[in-house]
Amino acid sequence: MLPKTSYPASGPKPTHEPINDIHVHGYTMQQVFLPTSESRHFTRRDAAKAFHRTMLPAEERSQHPELIEMVKDVLAGGNRARSAEKFIKAAKQSEQELVRQAEENARREAARTMKINSDRFEFRIQSFDSERVGTTGRARHAVGWRYGAPLDDRKRGKVKIPTQVP
Repeated sequence: MLPKTSYPASGPKPTHEPINDIHVHGYTMQQVFLPTSESRHFTRRDAAKAFHRTMLPAEERSQHPELIEMVKDVLAGGNRARSAEKFIKAAKQSEQELVRQAEENARREAARTMKINSDRFEFRIQSFDSERVGTTGRARHAVGWRYGAPLDDRKRGKVKIPTQVP
């Protein structure tokens, strides 16, 4: 989780990894003491597992895995121009995939929605499964979760202070 500094053999200056570009995960805000032997090779994957068992290292949580691959390729001794071309090609491909997925989601949503035009409005009607509203009828995707159902905090006799720490 600490920044990494590379000291090239032929270069005059060491290169520092930019730590401002890495998103700070909520699990890493806690202080963790994990005893390990000094001879053990402790990687970012190990550090992520120390914070939480399902947490991924920063390289795998990154929004731009193509950029990480380009930097790794350059640091391994690859040609900088060829690595940049590969990065641009991979970034375009992933961007096209995101656009394709967004179009597919919009197409699926439009197929599920029936539109009725009137003089002033366009009504959009979707089918809804009333069995998926949860045991109390207040599931997040249910109708009335936000506006239609009153909260219990104003009812008489309800405990209004927290009784447990999350």
